[in-house]
Amino acid sequence: MVEEKIDLIDENGKRTGKIIWKSTAHKKGLLHLAVAIWVYNSKGEVLIQKRAANKEFFPNHWDISAAGHVGAGENIKVSALRELKEEIGIEAKSRELKKFVVKKMSLADEKIGFYNNEFMHAYLYRFKGTIKELKLQKVEVKEIKFVPIKQLEAMIRNLEQFKEFVPHKKFFLETINTIKKELSKN
Repeated sequence: MVEEKIDLIDENGKRTGKIIWKSTAHKKGLLHLAVAIWVYNSKGEVLIQKRAANKEFFPNHWDISAAGHVGAGENIKVSALRELKEEIGIEAKSRELKKFVVKKMSLADEKIGFYNNEFMHAYLYRFKGTIKELKLQKVEVKEIKFVPIKQLEAMIRNLEQFKEFVPHKKFFLETINTIKKELSKN
């Protein structure tokens, strides 16, 4: 894995002017910026990815369609477009991403000294292609699949099945509701 430099942010999500290594932010639990892109289609399916086996945190767990950290000095939306292309091969246009929430999120694994505190900028992207068109970044992503939204919701609510996911249950359920509202508009 390539080490990244990221901006530290304050409690309001504003950049402080300090730049550090991502690994340092995770060891010390320092606030930083991240993006999440939720891919869905007109069939009412959501794309989820299984994190690669070599990932330091939550390897082989199901996660958001694409996500990552905002690089030092990088525009947040540009970061979202970059992650979408790098991880699953979607070349979206800026206007195709719809930001639906910015929220402070925390996730820790004290056994390995991982403390992730970030302001997550989350986007929706309506995909019109087929899964065969997507190209995985093997170092990041092991597998992807489209899951019908009702099935995904049931998986998240099932205690046993949810053990296979990165533990952001509330965020998953909030996003599912947001995608349902988007689908009902059409």
